[in-house]
Amino acid sequence: MGAAGCEKQIRVLCYNPFTLIGTQEDSHWNPGNMIYGDNPTKLREYKDALGLNVYTYAPDNLAIRQSNNLYVYCMNNPVYYVDENGNFVWPGQIHQAVMYNIMYGSPYGAMYASMSVLMGGPSPCGRYLDYEIAIRYIQETKDRMGTNSGRADLVDTTTGEFWEIKSNQNGTGYADASFDVIGYAIKGNYYQGPNAYFAGVSGMQPIPGGNIPYGVFDYSVSPFEHYMVSYWYAGPGIILYSYYQYTNDEDQALAYLAALLAILAALSGAPAGALAY
Repeated sequence: MGAAGCEKQIRVLCYNPFTLIGTQEDSHWNPGNMIYGDNPTKLREYKDALGLNVYTYAPDNLAIRQSNNLYVYCMNNPVYYVDENGNFVWPGQIHQAVMYNIMYGSPYGAMYASMSVLMGGPSPCGRYLDYEIAIRYIQETKDRMGTNSGRADLVDTTTGEFWEIKSNQNGTGYADASFDVIGYAIKGNYYQGPNAYFAGVSGMQPIPGGNIPYGVFDYSVSPFEHYMVSYWYAGPGIILYSYYQYTNDEDQALAYLAALLAILAALSGAPAGALAY
């Protein structure tokens, strides 16, 4: 809460809840990434007569839209976009698509799940999963997290294990997820609410989850907006993902390669983006 009593903080940014406008600039954007984004995509790459690589960069529409006004939160559309640290947004549907793909075997949800999963069988990863389970905090957790309760993205209904799913698009996914996982796992917290009741985990202690197999999938938000998404287990209770937008068959192949490289980088322990194309 600000000195004037009208500002709220979102991790690193402050905004006015009455105007819904930030009171300081978004620090992520600069002249180096405002047009082409953090990981520029090469187009029409070829070798010229001298054998030199020639290519152009594709403008990143999301980067341009975000950097156009450095004081706007989630581009004034927090329903569609997610911004957990105040610096960088991404389509919230991709987060949900990762969760659905792990749980149902399809990024589009239960309607595309196998009959065995719909009848109460295990998810394709072999676990009995449910999602968006509320966690009630003890006072120590409330002080740490700044709220009375949290919500686990995925929960194993037989063990009480949970996973927090975070985008690693800007390289901070692990740090962001670790903060939440440590808070959720504080002794004395417990699952609560209708989802917890129907999942059979009410009152259970949240435990950071073990390995979830990595995956790559193609996801279409609309006929004109397509993404290649990769996700991987990054440590107890943490699943990270990256995504690559494409517009045609050639770009789709490159996006698929980039998604695979993101997983290889994660499995090899390379820095974020080290194997990006």
